[in-house]
Amino acid sequence: MQIGALRATDLEAGPGEIGGSGIVVPVTVGNSTGSDLSLSGLVVTLTYGADAVPASPVDSASDAVPASIAPGDAVVLEYGFVVPVDQRGSVSVVVDSGAGSRAAVFQGRLRRPDGVPTAF
Repeated sequence: MQIGALRATDLEAGPGEIGGSGIVVPVTVGNSTGSDLSLSGLVVTLTYGADAVPASPVDSASDAVPASIAPGDAVVLEYGFVVPVDQRGSVSVVVDSGAGSRAAVFQGRLRRPDGVPTAF
């Protein structure tokens, strides 16, 4: 599992969702086993700020998760989260593929494309 470069964007809400200024997280999940890998338990969460506030997911701005990945294949899935602009100095992304595996935790400060630490 790995995450790509986080991207700031305005997220449009679907029915029953709250949209707004947010972050899109690209998550790559690969299957190095000899059989199909179920993604039914895949969960991605994001927290932000010093108090690790849970970010609101925006499902309509996120990719649909396939049921499984074939052996040797990988898939990149994008997940959208509402994160206030002034709270983006510190984020934590947790990718949990379900029972039988450990969650991957990615933490850090967001940076602008030119490498400068920022709140985006």
